[in-house]
Amino acid sequence: MLLLIIFVLIAAVPPKRVRGKAKNEKLRRLVKAGGPVSLTFDRQVTYTPVGKTRDMFSREAGLYMWRSIPLDKIGWDNVEQHYKDALMNHLRENFNFDEVERDIEAKNLTGGIRAVLMKRYSDRKYEAKKLFKSKGGYNDLESARAFHPKDMPYDNWLRTIEGFREAKYIKRSEANTLVREKQQFPYRGGTSSYGSTAYKNDMDWVPTYAKTHTDNQGNWVDPVAEQNYRNIQQATSQWSGEGPPIAPYQEALGERRGWYRGMGPKPSSNTSSHSSSNMSSSQARTQEPFSEVNCAI
Repeated sequence: MLLLIIFVLIAAVPPKRVRGKAKNEKLRRLVKAGGPVSLTFDRQVTYTPVGKTRDMFSREAGLYMWRSIPLDKIGWDNVEQHYKDALMNHLRENFNFDEVERDIEAKNLTGGIRAVLMKRYSDRKYEAKKLFKSKGGYNDLESARAFHPKDMPYDNWLRTIEGFREAKYIKRSEANTLVREKQQFPYRGGTSSYGSTAYKNDMDWVPTYAKTHTDNQGNWVDPVAEQNYRNIQQATSQWSGEGPPIAPYQEALGERRGWYRGMGPKPSSNTSSHSSSNMSSSQARTQEPFSEVNCAI
């Protein structure tokens, strides 16, 4: 009788709700009401989409990748072209790419979109790798192969596992693990980029750095982050250039290939290191820092 009572009590407890992948329902409603959604871009530094439309764009790309594209390649650039074309056709149904293609800075904006897709593919592959490890990983390939992730075609899962087994991938993964271990402090901006956080909160670059490296009470996540902020303040206070403070940020935080530390990825059409002198001539410096597309006539 006691065992029966225990069984009944356990059965009466509702199962724990687990958060699944967001369905992007808001995007569906917007498209249904008014057609493809316009994207807003950071036109100062990264040329990537920003704000709520960036969140919807990134989410939609991630959903499609998980459901339709094998995650077996090292990086988005190595994914077969027909998968990329299919994704872009899907995204075009939801976002106004015609505006982007007619924009006077179409090359930079297209590069910004590509940067988001590269990051999203990397994120989805990282998520798949965690599932692979939790279901047996390299030590129990049979169990890992027997598992079928929700919403991912089974053949794509098997291809993804084979990608994890490639020697080149294993070497790259081990190197990336070492890089993550050397990360000095966490980024508190969540999935939002520096530029998108600045746009959402109507902030300049310097206070955005503080917001993304402090907790809800305003406490710094790490003393190094606080010192970096002091260095940024000092460097920008002595800077008299126009446009975004790229040069003082590089002075305060150092340089990184393909990335402006504390700001985000360099535009794909401009991946080499640049000083404020040769950046200031860019047409973007005369536009609003964050704006929707500006089509040429």
